[in-house]
Amino acid sequence: MRQRLLIVGVAISFTICLFGYFSALAKLVSYCNTTLYTSEHIEALLKTSAVLVYTYAGFDFFKKRLAQ
Repeated sequence: MRQRLLIVGVAISFTICLFGYFSALAKLVSYCNTTLYTSEHIEALLKTSAVLVYTYAGFDFFKKRLAQ
């Protein structure tokens, strides 16, 4: 029973984090499609880089720790 509760908790946490990540990515893409970042190129570059580094770190963590 305890293992099942742990699996459900991890699955729910993963789903919430995945939703948060994709909502942040969708927000970034919508900001880039509008004229918000046309004058702020450095801010757009930094935010896009942060999302890409976060994605790489997540895949690297998954590869090293979880996919054995």
